[in-house]
Formats: sequence, structure tokens, C-alpha cells
Amino acid sequence: LHANMVMMMRLAFCLSLCLHFIVPILAFHIDWAQLDNPILHYSNWSIKDDYIQYNDQDGLFYVFFSAFYQDNGRIRSHVVEVSTPDFVKYSPPIINISGQDEGWMGMCSPSVTFVPTNNKTGEGALYYLTFNSWGNDPKNPNQLFYMISKDLRSWSPMQQVAGSITKGTSVIDVCLAVDDDDESGGGRYILIFKNETNVKPVVAASSSTMMNGEYRVVSNALSFTLRNGSISTLTHENYQFIQIDSVWYLLCTDYNGDPHFPYLYKMAKAGDWSSWNEGYMIDVKVQSFNTDNVANAAALADWRAYDGYIYISYAGSTEHTSYAGRGWNGLGLSRSKDMIKW
Repeated sequence: LHANMVMMMRLAFCLSLCLHFIVPILAFHIDWAQLDNPILHYSNWSIKDDYIQYNDQDGLFYVFFSAFYQDNGRIRSHVVEVSTPDFVKYSPPIINISGQDEGWMGMCSPSVTFVPTNNKTGEGALYYLTFNSWGNDPKNPNQLFYMISKDLRSWSPMQQVAGSITKGTSVIDVCLAVDDDDESGGGRYILIFKNETNVKPVVAASSSTMMNGEYRVVSNALSFTLRNGSISTLTHENYQFIQIDSVWYLLCTDYNGDPHFPYLYKMAKAGDWSSWNEGYMIDVKVQSFNTDNVANAAALADWRAYDGYIYISYAGSTEHTSYAGRGWNGLGLSRSKDMIKW
């Protein structure tokens, strides 16, 4: 009898392990045949600067974006989050942040970074939402902010980040990575953002394993080399750090006037956050919703572990005069197995 009980306990344990790993995979489901671009749009909002985070604990996709619409007497940008199980039906906004209560004209350009449990500090797995203030107010230059969540639904209060090195300078498009290979002990935070004065990207690093600690500038002279060996002279903005097969990549929106296009660059040397090479334009399909800006302010999602595809989401428009010069934008979604053919 004892042996049978031990066997049953072992079977139960194995079953629980299987369910732990299998159920999240089963929950992930994108019925590609039923989707049409734009996958998300609003009649009276222009939405762009999106980022999509999948949560395998509840099987939902969380979509973040800048929403431009009339608010309190003028067009403003808002950081908005919604959720969807299938990119067909969407929740009402989970958050909608304008920053007006804090004295800002608007908020813009959300990006999400999942940070696993920190074995050095004991801090549990967290999602970091980064974004910037918006509005080009010369008396109140745009600054960088973040919020923290364990579940992508309940968020901490908004806090400023890297204020000691951005004070008095207008900065936008912040994105976060965690450098676990840092020689100082691991876990330092890496930020990239755009200096609006000289329209150049800046990389900064935390001096500790604290997100809200002090930062130092790593580089304000990043290099971007294309696949053909030439140096890119385009403007780079709206950044995303992403690890693919243990290699860091940097996705940028590149342009010289309109339209804007997504370019993907590979870290030239491990640990060097200032040098990027093998850059190329990600070429997505032109459809009826994106004849002007085809793939503006894009973001990548590596979901190969679930269905074998890497996805790119992006804003598309047919003009760029309405909504404070952004045009009416909806969000598109494309996928690829090789990051070449989408």
C-alpha cells in the first residue's frame, strides 16, 4: 500500500510539472486566418508606438500604445493599455495616462520589459513599463518615466527615471534592457533614449541594480552599420532592445523625413551597447491602411516557442496631417520565421 501511495504521489508530481509547462503553450493561440490589418484601431483615436506583451499565466496579450485624441482643449498623447485573447476582441483600457495631473501635456511611447527573478537581490519577476512625457513644452522638457507590475494589470505609481542626466533636456522614446553579463556584478539597467536637441540616441547604465538609482551616460555617439557595410546616416528613434537566440538586437524607427521604416541592428560586440551592425529594413506588406507610413514605430515579439514565428506590430497610416501631424493610425501585425520574409 505504501509503495502504491508513493507511486501515486510521484505521478501527481509529474502531472503537475507537465501541466505547468504545457498549459501556457496551449493557452497561446493566434488564429492567423481570421485576422485582418489593422488588428486594432479606433474611429476617434490615432494609435501608434505600440508594444505587445504575452502573459502565459493568463493567456492574454497586453497591447500598449500611444493614443492621440482630443482631450481638454487640444490633441494630446496618452499611454494606453488593453488586453486581448485573440487580436479580435479587446478589453476597455486598463490604463490611460495623460500626465496632466502631474503637470505634463501628455504621455507617449510605451515599451515593456520583462525582468526575471533577480538572484542577487531576491526581487521577483516584474514587468517594467517605460515611456516619456509629450508636448514639446520649452518650460517643461520631456522626461522619462516607468511603472512596475507583477501581472500587467496592476501598476505602481509613475516614477521618473535617469532624471539626474536628463534634467533640462527634452528626451523621448526610452527603452530598457537588463545587462546580466555586466562585470560589475550583473543586473544593471541599460536605457536607450533620444535626445531631442541633437536628435541622437543616448545609452545610459544604472550604477547599481536599482531601477530608480543613479545613471551614467555610456555613449551618446552610437554607430549604426548596415549589412552592405555602409554607415547609416538616418535618424534613429522609437527603440526596442530584444534578445533573439541569446544575441542582443536593437530595433529602431529610421527616417530622413517621411515615411518612417523599421530597421533591425545586431549588437556588434557582446556587451557593447554603443555599436550596432548588420542593419536592414524590415519590409512589411503595404495594405489599404498603411499606404503613407507603412510600418511606423514598430515592435518585435519572439513567440517561436509557442508557434514558431517572430511577430512585428506597427502603426500604419494613409496620411500624416491629422492628429497633430501623426495622421490617423491603426496597428498592423505581421509574422516571419526568418525575420526577412514577412
